[in-house]
Amino acid sequence: MYDKFFSFVSQVVSFDEKIKQVISKNITRVSYPKKTILLKEGEFHQNLYFIEKGILRTFLIKDNEDITSLFFMENDFLVSSFRFVNQPSFENIEVLEDATLLVLNYDDVLKMYKDHPEVNYLGRVMIELNYYRIYHRLVSMLKFSARERYEVLMKSQPELFQRVPLTHIASYLGIKKESLSRIRKSLV
Repeated sequence: MYDKFFSFVSQVVSFDEKIKQVISKNITRVSYPKKTILLKEGEFHQNLYFIEKGILRTFLIKDNEDITSLFFMENDFLVSSFRFVNQPSFENIEVLEDATLLVLNYDDVLKMYKDHPEVNYLGRVMIELNYYRIYHRLVSMLKFSARERYEVLMKSQPELFQRVPLTHIASYLGIKKESLSRIRKSLV
């Protein structure tokens, strides 16, 4: 039933059938249409998501401007970092394409962490990967020019440019849509 999920996590940790059953009992598969907001700023994030299909983004609002912080797509785990420190989120989570997600309640995840070291290990690896993603973004914003950030994104995630509105990509790169257009034209 959750073959794609277990196939993906088997790259990190091996689960026996008993643990797979425990996890499967706690997972719910949910479909969301494009433009659904899964979390609003100020809310407490209650779920961990595994993306089977679709793209989601986290974003902030600053001075009435929408700023994309991260993109998540197939085989990504998404959980608000604020949940780990029991704080309301500063971010919003939006579905950018019709999506199918596997949803795990955070309290259920904590119980599985406690009862099953293999699940705890998987959680740690996913948090480390998320930390790396956030740190990589921070370094690129501080070190690279807009053009360099664009080139890195084109090389690392070219499918975003086919699936995500350019407005969101521009805000992710820290530039205006017009600047993104100029960069794209200069590289043709």
